[in-house]
Amino acid sequence: MSISRAAGQRGADWLLAVTAVLALASPAVASPRGTVPPALVGSFSTAIGKVEYRFGLLPGRYTISFAADGAVFFAEPAAPKGRVTWVTASGKRILFSPGARCPTTRGTYRWVIRGRILTFVKIADPCPVRVLTFANRNWIKVT
Repeated sequence: MSISRAAGQRGADWLLAVTAVLALASPAVASPRGTVPPALVGSFSTAIGKVEYRFGLLPGRYTISFAADGAVFFAEPAAPKGRVTWVTASGKRILFSPGARCPTTRGTYRWVIRGRILTFVKIADPCPVRVLTFANRNWIKVT
């Protein structure tokens, strides 16, 4: 097994372990689980710049990791150890459950993957922070 493949497997194992622990420990993850198409399973990363700081998003690297059962691990500069929420995807639509930055609202997006680039297009989402984080931004597949 190559070093990069072994590192990717360790990352996947770590993601599953963190997801399981946080799912048991956090009431915020009590949302119903969904499923995620195989193309979305894995980790994607993007950079957010200084412009978005006024909306509470710190400049830096953001990573979102999707598990097949709908668990989502989200790491950002303000929470480098990550947060967990749930999604349900059907076809090219994805529904984000309420999470730490959007505790009472759900967001619906269309997703597209071209090569290693994942893009979300907002369908309906009343949470401006989630829209700013996800809508029309390129997320690069890292694992």
